[in-house]
Amino acid sequence: MSNAKLAYAIWTWGLKEKSQMVTALKDIGEIGYRYFESVATAVDLFRDDVEEFKDIVNEYQVFPVSFYFWLRGNLQEDVETIKKSMDFLAANN
Repeated sequence: MSNAKLAYAIWTWGLKEKSQMVTALKDIGEIGYRYFESVATAVDLFRDDVEEFKDIVNEYQVFPVSFYFWLRGNLQEDVETIKKSMDFLAANN
C-alpha cells in the first residue's frame, strides 16, 4: 500500500500576506486536497508565529509536505536562512 501524498503547490496565490495562504488552503481544501507545498517565503510569513500557522492548517485540514528553499549566491546568508527556519520546519513536519 502506498503512503504517497498528493499535494498542491500554493505559491501561485501569492506570498506577500498571510491572507493569501489562508485563501489558498481554503481553495485547495474545498476541492479535496489535504496537503500542500510552498516555498521559503511562506516560512518567513509565519516563522515567528508557529501556533497561528498550525491553527490555520488545522482549520482547513490542509497540511504542509514541503517547503522549498533556494540558493541566492551567498553561502553564509543561505545557511543562516535555513538555520532561522529550522524551528518552524521542525514544528510542522
